[in-house]
Amino acid sequence: AAIGKGALDEMLTLMAKKRNKRSTQSILDDPTFQRALKSIDPPEDFVQFMRVTRFFEQIQGCLDTGFHRAKDDEDVQMVRGVVFKAFEHFNIIDYSIWTRRTEGLQEFNIGVTKLTRGAKHKPMVKALTQQRPFKRFDRFVPKDAAGFSVSTGVDFGLVYNTVVEFVRTEIPQDGAKWVANWEAFQKERGLDVNRDIFNWLSGEFVYVSLPGNPPMQAGGALMLRTRDPKLATEKVNAAVAWLGGLSEQVLVNPAPGVDAEGFVSVFHPMMMMMQIKPVIGMYEDWLVIGMTPQGVNKCLAVARGTAPSIKANARFQAEGLSPEGPICGVSFADWRKKGEELGTACGMFGMAGSFMPPNEELRPIRTMLTLLARLAPVVAKIDFFSSHASACRFTGDGWEHSMVTTYKPIPVAVPPKAPQSPRPPAPTR
Repeated sequence: AAIGKGALDEMLTLMAKKRNKRSTQSILDDPTFQRALKSIDPPEDFVQFMRVTRFFEQIQGCLDTGFHRAKDDEDVQMVRGVVFKAFEHFNIIDYSIWTRRTEGLQEFNIGVTKLTRGAKHKPMVKALTQQRPFKRFDRFVPKDAAGFSVSTGVDFGLVYNTVVEFVRTEIPQDGAKWVANWEAFQKERGLDVNRDIFNWLSGEFVYVSLPGNPPMQAGGALMLRTRDPKLATEKVNAAVAWLGGLSEQVLVNPAPGVDAEGFVSVFHPMMMMMQIKPVIGMYEDWLVIGMTPQGVNKCLAVARGTAPSIKANARFQAEGLSPEGPICGVSFADWRKKGEELGTACGMFGMAGSFMPPNEELRPIRTMLTLLARLAPVVAKIDFFSSHASACRFTGDGWEHSMVTTYKPIPVAVPPKAPQSPRPPAPTR
C-alpha cells in the first residue's frame, strides 16, 4: 500500500467498492491475513492486523532511496551497509493480529505473533525464546499477592555478545577499535560486564507485590533465575561486600528473619525511614531480593508447598488467567486504585518543576511540568478499572497472547427519598 495521499485514495476506492482487476486488493483478499484470522478467536469488538515484514520493507525502501542519492559518498554507503545489516537482526516478525470481545464487565484481547521463516535461528529471537518456560507460574506467588509478573525474560548476555560482535565485524575501520577500547576500559577497572553481570543470569524472573500500607512495607520480592547458583552466590557476595564498603552507614549482616540459609540484610538509615528491610540471597537457582524478610518468607513458603498460591485466591480465579503447562509469561495487576496512582504521579511532576533552577532556558520545561501536574485531578477520575491480567505462550514459530481487563461494577444510583409531609395533628374532642 502507498503512504500519504495514495493510501487515502486506495481506502476511499475500497470503501466505495469501485474495484477492478487493477485496483488495490482489500486486506480480506490477503492470504496471510486469512490464515492469521483463522488462527485466532473471531473478532467481535475489534481486530488489528499488522504485517511487520512489509513495514520493514517500506522503511528500507525509503532509506534506500535516500542513500541512493549519495551513492558516490563512501561514508554514506558505509552507513547504509551497517543500517541494513542491523535491520536483518530485527526483522524477525512476520505479522501480528489481535481481536477483542466483551463479556459482562470483562474485556478479552487475544493475539498471535508469528516469526518470519528462519527467524528462530537469529540471536534476537534466541534471546527471547531459549530460556526455560514455567511449568508452574504460581510457584512463588502467595495467595494474598496484590499482583505479580512471571516471565522468561531476555537473555541479556546473548544480546550483549551480539551487539559487541556486530560492532566489531560490521562497522568498517572503527568498529574493532571501539570494542578494543571498551574491553581495555573494563580491564582497567577489573570488570567484565558480560562475565560479572549478564552471563550468570539466564533471564527468567518472578516479581511479586504483596499488600501493605504503605506499599513498600508490603514485602514485595523479585526472583531472578541464574545459570550457575554457585557462581551467582560469589557474585552476589562480592556485590554486597562492595555495597557495604561504600559508607559506614551501610550495614550488611546475616538475615536471621528469613527462612532460608545464606540470606543477608542491608541496612541504611534512609531505609529505616521508609520502613523497609531489604534482604538478598539464593534459593535453589534463584537470586531472591526482597523488601522485607516477611515477604520473602511468604514466597518461599509457596515454593515449598507449605502455603497456598495465588490460584487459591477467589478474586484471581474470577479476574485472572491461569494457563496450564509450559508458559513464558503470566501477570496480574490490581488496577482498583489506578486513577489515584496516576494522579499522584502527575502531582509529582509539579514537585519536580519546583526543584528546577530558575534559568530562563528551562522555563518551557517548568511550564510543561506544571501543566502535567494540573492533570492530576483529571486522571484521578480513571477509577473504573478493577484488574488487568495477561498470559503468553511460545509455540515454536511465534507467540500466543491473552489479556483480560476487568472493570468495576457500575454503581446504581439510588434516588433520594421524597420528603414526607408532617402528619396533621389528631382532632381534639
